[in-house]
Parts: sequence; structure tokens; C-alpha cells
Amino acid sequence: MILTKEKRITGIFFPIVLGLLTAFGPFVTDFYLPVLPEMSGFFHAPAALVSMSLTTGMLGLALGQLFIGPLTDKYGRRRILILAMALFVIATLGCVFSPDIWTFNVLRFFQGLGGAGGIVISKSMASDTSSIVLVAGAVLALPMAFIAKDTQ
Repeated sequence: MILTKEKRITGIFFPIVLGLLTAFGPFVTDFYLPVLPEMSGFFHAPAALVSMSLTTGMLGLALGQLFIGPLTDKYGRRRILILAMALFVIATLGCVFSPDIWTFNVLRFFQGLGGAGGIVISKSMASDTSSIVLVAGAVLALPMAFIAKDTQ
């Protein structure tokens, strides 16, 4: 079987993108943990409200995984993935420019909701594509190994 240049690029690019999409869950939680103490001073808010942003992000991540899977089965993976990534980017920009802690916490929920799309859809796409199932398993295992290393 002779692979064209386009097939080789797709064959390499697809598992890499799937592997990167699995990182959205940890990105929602781990990326801003070092600055949690400083956020309390920035927003002039109690530490409990700042810590609630972690909870709202995880809640969005959990609820998103429950709903995004069935939505992708009904409406297709590509459309829902684009919407989820757009929601993630918009919510992240909103978090950056949040005027108060309450707005920040609400936007963290939507950031988690959008990040859940990356997790769910990447795993679904890996299992949907029969020629890439074995490779995708190995590619998806690599980011998970880094994530597990970070939590210990």
C-alpha cells in the first residue's frame, strides 16, 4: 500500500491532535493552581471563594462529560468539538478579563464544560477510526502518563 503525502500527514497529525485534546481536563485544573493564593488579593475576595473556582471548573468538566458524549452521537463529533473548543477559548478569555470573583467562577464552569469536549470527543474519535485504534491508544497513553506523574 502506497501512502500519499496527504495520508502520511493525516496519519501523524490525527493522533497528535487527539493526544493534545485529552490535556484539556488537566489544563482546566492544574494550570492556575500556583496562583490561587495571589488571586485572593487580586479579586479582593476570601480564599474560600477563590478555591470555589477550582470546584466550579471540575463541576463543568464532570457535567460536560455526561452531556457531550450523547450530543456527539446525535449531531456529529466535528461540530460539537468546534463548539466545545470555542466555548473553552471564550470562557478562558473571559476568565482573564473577569472583573470579580463571581464572574470568574461562572466562567470557570463554562471553561470546564468546553474542556470536557476535548476529553470526550478525542476518545470517541480514537475509537471511531479503526485504522488508528492501536496507535491512538499509545498516543493517548503518553499524555495520561504525564498527567499521572504531575499528580504524585
